[in-house]
This record gives sequence, structure tokens and C-alpha cells, in this order.
Amino acid sequence: MRIYQKDADGIEIKTARRFSYRDGSAPRYRIFPADRQRNSENVPLNTIQQEIAFLTAEEAAKFLLLYPDASIRMEPEGKIVRSNIVIDRDGDEPTNLNDTLKDADAGEGE
Repeated sequence: MRIYQKDADGIEIKTARRFSYRDGSAPRYRIFPADRQRNSENVPLNTIQQEIAFLTAEEAAKFLLLYPDASIRMEPEGKIVRSNIVIDRDGDEPTNLNDTLKDADAGEGE
């Protein structure tokens, strides 16, 4: 199974994958609920404390289907994506699963 984002022409532009943690924990798909905390400028906080993490693409996909306003971290650059997400049941899971996200604790907005 594979989760990705497509552009207006239907071309894949970002791919969800598992990201490692700085503490050496197992890599996980990182999802951020729509109702997570926000900063003083009303920008969603995208911190480890706000995420819900899954070991498999199947688990992440189930959550995204149940909560369509949630966001998921994707490559390139570990961007958090909420729109135009595709769940490809027959697609192969990405193989680059062990990269550590540079700013895993960063609170950047969507």
C-alpha cells in the first residue's frame, strides 16, 4: 500500500513514508489530527506531541479515511500534507524508510 499526494493534473508530487525518530525509535508514518493545538497566530503545531504515529501504511490509510481533515508527513522535505491525498491499495510501500526527519520537533504550519 502507498499513500501519496497528486497535483491538479493527477501527477504524484509527494509520497508518504515512515520517518525515524532522533531517539532511535522505530520509523513511523506521522499523522496530525485537524484539531491539534495551535500557536498564538492560529497555526497548527506539528510537533511529536501532536502527532499520531503508525507503523504501517495500512494503519495510516485507515486513520486518514476515518479523519479526512487529518494531515500526513510526506517527502520531499518532510512536508505535512492535507489535500489531494491518494491511497493506492496496490502500490508498493516506499523503501527509504530510515531517514531521520531533520526538524522532527519543529512546529511548522501546513
